[in-house]
Amino acid sequence: MQEIYGVRANTQKSQVYGYDARLYYSAQQLSVKTSGFNFLFKASASLTCIDREQHAFKRKVLSQALTQVNMKSFEPPMLENVRILMSDVLEDDPSDWSKPYDLSVTFQRLFADIMADTIFSSRWDMQTSEAKRWILDILPLGTSGLHAAGHMILALKLRIEQLLLPKTMRDVRRFLALSREQCETRLNKQASGASCQDLFSSVLRASDLEDMGGKGSSQTFTMNDLVAESGLLIVAGGDTTATAITATLFYLLRYPKIFRQVRDEIDSAFARHHTDNVEVVTIGPALSNCKLLEACVEEALRLSPPVSGLLPRQVLQGGLLVAGRWQVPAGTDVGIPSYAIHHSEVYWRHPNRFKPERWLQKESQDDRSVFMPFGVGRTSCVGKQLAYNEMALVIARILWTYDLKMIEGSQRYGENGISGGNGEWGRRNPDEFQTRDVFTSSHNGPLVRFRKR
Repeated sequence: MQEIYGVRANTQKSQVYGYDARLYYSAQQLSVKTSGFNFLFKASASLTCIDREQHAFKRKVLSQALTQVNMKSFEPPMLENVRILMSDVLEDDPSDWSKPYDLSVTFQRLFADIMADTIFSSRWDMQTSEAKRWILDILPLGTSGLHAAGHMILALKLRIEQLLLPKTMRDVRRFLALSREQCETRLNKQASGASCQDLFSSVLRASDLEDMGGKGSSQTFTMNDLVAESGLLIVAGGDTTATAITATLFYLLRYPKIFRQVRDEIDSAFARHHTDNVEVVTIGPALSNCKLLEACVEEALRLSPPVSGLLPRQVLQGGLLVAGRWQVPAGTDVGIPSYAIHHSEVYWRHPNRFKPERWLQKESQDDRSVFMPFGVGRTSCVGKQLAYNEMALVIARILWTYDLKMIEGSQRYGENGISGGNGEWGRRNPDEFQTRDVFTSSHNGPLVRFRKR
């Protein structure tokens, strides 16, 4: 893995992500190469930027925006949205089991609201209103279409992508419009003097925003740069986190003994014997010390990574020797699908089993260095600590408040989506949270009932 993704690897990000789109749009000519994400957004984001100097600058901006001090300021909107989940969504008779809730849908709405609040100071209210739920409908095709665009640059240049993939490219365009609308609305708030403690304001403070007209230097966040980063944050800040937490709860419900152990750990960490008030459950040392909970999240990410495919890298001049066996010529794209390496017996003992204890052992028989749900090396996701905080907080509050009961067979794909019978789509391992690779992940279920403890 280090041979392909390591700091000293003789590779760079694949041209699937795109060349410098600014050159294309400033010159307005097809002779300049550009593709994929950068072509459609007219700029690169921190995770798609190929130029190492620009990437270092953009990564530094996001890293400064995601300091521990700033992340603590994101906790109030997180808590507000979790309270809405518990008071307005899961509102059945507290003395009995609730109706079944589709966890995929429930958490997609929750984390979309958290993302909009913490990043843009925007109220999407997906948990309680249908007005913006269309956004969740366009994300699977929107994100997969952005990825597919990197492999169909000729179609983009000839403007025939709408003929080849009409529905997919329609959702891509809607996603691009959403990203720009969120960015412009947030900037208008800033211009009006509104005080917003969100990730976007942290990005603005950390970056040198000298030229909003799109003509800035490589060390400037232009308007198009902000729109591209906004698009990335919408997906990374909500969609992938929702997948991870849904998978974690699926595995906990699949393994009742581990579920009880995690709940006992949370009860002990926040002294439930003194109070049953859920408001004591917050981000901080007590939550960080819930090591079994953390291990369960890690194991769920291993078995069901939100981005399960490969992140392509292009071999540079001089070629690349992989595993001491395969000589790969320059110009070739290489990569490792995270799902494949996370399930390989070469690196993991009993790779298809949910075994969170593997993350608690100092001397493990597993090679945890190949664990890559957030990418690897200098291009890994800078927001992973924020994601861990969000997931731990939500799981801890849910387990503190509710008993949960999963409807058996409610997470498998069938001809009509969720199916408890025959005709399942894809993998048939009942012990695995099943997802479909759309660059990120698409999934249904499980169906779960809740009851107040």
